[in-house]
Amino acid sequence: MLVPAVLKKKENDQKRGIRLAMHLTAIAFSVSVEELRAATRRKAPVALARQAAMYLVHVTLGMNLTHVGREFGRDRSTASHACQHIEEMRDDPQFDRLLECLEHTLKTLATQPLSYSQLRSAHHLSMSAPLGGTGIV
Repeated sequence: MLVPAVLKKKENDQKRGIRLAMHLTAIAFSVSVEELRAATRRKAPVALARQAAMYLVHVTLGMNLTHVGREFGRDRSTASHACQHIEEMRDDPQFDRLLECLEHTLKTLATQPLSYSQLRSAHHLSMSAPLGGTGIV
C-alpha cells in the first residue's frame, strides 16, 4: 500500500518528498508510480500526471528544475516545460483545486507524517469524480 512504503523514517528528506509526490499524484490521476517513472513516453493522462508530480516537487518542495528532471529521468528543460504547462492549466478552477489539495497534502505529509489509518481517513482527495482520471471533494 501507499503509506508504509512511502513513510520510511530513515529515508533522506528530499527522496522521501519525491516519493510522496509521486504516490499522491499517482493516486489522484489514477496511474501507477511505475508509469510516472517510466523512461519512455506515455499516453496523455500519464504525461499530465508526471508533469503534475514534477510541478509539485519543484513548487511545493522547492527543488530546482535540474534535480526534478533528474529524479524523473528527464532533463531540466522537460521539468521546466512541465511546470509551465501545469501553471497554465491552473486557470481551470477544478484543476487548480486538485493541485491545491495535492500541495497541501504533500506539505502535511512531508513535514508531519501521518499514520496509514490517518491518511486513509483524510478527505483531501476523492477518486469519485473524474477529472482526467482524478477527483476532488
